Amino acid sequence: MADKLAVRRYWRRGVTGVTVGSVVTAAFLALAGVVGWYAKFSHDRDDAREEFHNTLVDKAEKKCDTDVLAKKIQPGTLLFQSAKERCITEAAKTLPPKAEKVALPYKLYLIAGLLMLGGALFGARMVHKGAAYIQLARRKGYTSRQLAIADIPDTTNTDAILKRQGVVIKNGVSAIAEINLTKGAGVVAQPGSLAAMDSDIGMQMRMIDTPKSAAGLFGRLASGEGLSMVHYRNEGTGTAQLVLSPEDSRGVLAMPLQGNEAFYCKRGAFFAAVGEVTVGFERIKNMSLTKFTGMFGLQRISATGDAPSIALLATKGLVQDKVLGEGATIRIPAKTLVAAAGNVTIGLWEQPTGMGRLFSGNGAFLTTVTGPGRVWYEVPLATSSTKEGGTISRLIDRVLPG
Repeated sequence: MADKLAVRRYWRRGVTGVTVGSVVTAAFLALAGVVGWYAKFSHDRDDAREEFHNTLVDKAEKKCDTDVLAKKIQPGTLLFQSAKERCITEAAKTLPPKAEKVALPYKLYLIAGLLMLGGALFGARMVHKGAAYIQLARRKGYTSRQLAIADIPDTTNTDAILKRQGVVIKNGVSAIAEINLTKGAGVVAQPGSLAAMDSDIGMQMRMIDTPKSAAGLFGRLASGEGLSMVHYRNEGTGTAQLVLSPEDSRGVLAMPLQGNEAFYCKRGAFFAAVGEVTVGFERIKNMSLTKFTGMFGLQRISATGDAPSIALLATKGLVQDKVLGEGATIRIPAKTLVAAAGNVTIGLWEQPTGMGRLFSGNGAFLTTVTGPGRVWYEVPLATSSTKEGGTISRLIDRVLPG
């Protein structure tokens, strides 16, 4: 529970964000509408002026035809054509000059409109952040989401389980999972994660588990996994090797599952499984928690049946785990939570000083995980410019390369 000064600060930030963001959004949307209207108006005006000038020219040409025919000159002759050209030349001197086109190309109007929509999107983000602060103020600075899982995955013998399943994990600049499949054994993985496979391995696209409703379909799409996965199966008689490498990651975390064991992981972390698993999705359903932790929702990975299985998660760097007792809390930077299991509660903790909120490099809020349960978090492998110094140092590094 935050103190009164913090709650007042949340109210002030929330009201200011919603007010200013609404004005910015409305202003940029209005400007986008004006740009669209003026684009159509200017082009229509140029077309109307050109059409009016062409109408005057047509009338002058018809009048010249009538005048030349009145002089009883035979049509189609050279004399008729010469007389008509002289008449048209004299008539052109009396016509108003052709108006120049003032409308810009549609492409420029389109670029201006997209810039205006970008400004409106920026205002909408301000409104969203302000609304998150208002929700935080209404809850007196306390916001959380409890995750309930009965059986926590047992990782004490992970190395032995991986060896028994024929899985070798190599973490580094690029993460690799080597899986030795026995006859008939299969693996399900995300599209694009294949690095190599023996010729005895077959592959086909199909759903990992069929959504039974529109909500289940939305959950699969929102989880970051898509509707289909690649299924690999050893169709030969001996052992065949499959090599997987998750995209844009530097680590692979193996999570053995059996029976009723399950865990939650960040959206899009799951990329492969040895054996049968069920992939679900659960929304946070808390605006302030979603905004300040960067988590729209979590994937729920659970075992299917009594057969042992292994879920493979893609990470950005080194992974640390911690067992939390009843009421024990760990604070980690936003977006570094990899997985959690047990009756853990996810919440927020605001840095107590303004200097810390501005220059710590971790933002104003840290993500808290409270036990009982277990949590896995990652330490991204970053360059020295992102590890050393604070916000100002990183800005200088971006402006002054080298």
